[in-house]
Amino acid sequence: MYVRYQGTYNSTRTGKPCGLFAVVSHMKEKGLISSQEREEIRQIVDWFEVHLPNPPFYKEDLLPKATTWFKQATSAEMLGKIERIKAIVETNGWRIDVACHQEVPGQVIYEDDYQIATL
Repeated sequence: MYVRYQGTYNSTRTGKPCGLFAVVSHMKEKGLISSQEREEIRQIVDWFEVHLPNPPFYKEDLLPKATTWFKQATSAEMLGKIERIKAIVETNGWRIDVACHQEVPGQVIYEDDYQIATL
C-alpha cells in the first residue's frame, strides 16, 4: 500500500493536491503557525532530513510533476512524526487528507526504502 498525506488544494507545480510538507510551508509563509509549533516542525523536518532520502528531483527541479508516496512499511517512529505534523496543521484550521492506494499510483520515477515518486 502507498500513502500520501496531502492538503485540500492543488499544487501549481503538479496539479495534484499539495503534500503535507508543502502545506506546512504555506502555513508558515502566511504566519499561521506559532513559534512553538514552528520549532517542533523544524525538529521533525530535521529528523526526516537525516533518516529519509531526499529524491534528487527536489533539488534539481527536473521533474516538477512528480508526487511522493510513503510505503506502508514505514517505521512507527516516522509515522508518529507525520501524524504530529498533521495534527499541528489541523489544529490551525487546515485539513490534511490521507490518500491510499493498494497498487502503485502512477509511473514510478524514484524509489527508496520508504517512499516512491510517481508521475
